[in-house]
Amino acid sequence: MTLYLTFEEYTDLSGLITDEETYNKVARKAQHILDYYTFNRIPLFPEVPEVVKDTMVDYVDTTYKMLYATEGTDTEPTDANISSYSNSVEKITYKVSSEADKSKELNSVLSDVAQKYLPDYLLARGVNFDVEQYIQADLQSKNNNP
Repeated sequence: MTLYLTFEEYTDLSGLITDEETYNKVARKAQHILDYYTFNRIPLFPEVPEVVKDTMVDYVDTTYKMLYATEGTDTEPTDANISSYSNSVEKITYKVSSEADKSKELNSVLSDVAQKYLPDYLLARGVNFDVEQYIQADLQSKNNNP
């Protein structure tokens, strides 16, 4: 599987992950989710559009923070894990998230990111996707709006 965004491109775009092995692991998962939301249309392009690369940075960073970052995990009591606090001789309740809850929350956040940044022709289910047609339309709009 070829990643849409290389580690070098990711670091140039100010990604959070500094280790290439970790990046590859997280990027694969993020790319699978992006492919789900775009109905596997991105591989149809001759080269990956810049908007997809920019979106992948957000996808990788968000996936890393929500699923892989060790700071503030459920096993470490931190402020981020406190769901309620009472001060009648202290009562602290910590939230415990299952993997299913984390995955559901991640999919919701990444869906919002995709809708915010990606063009409709990648996200719309009803679009009959002809790569050449959309590339030509993009080129014409860029030529008309320098």
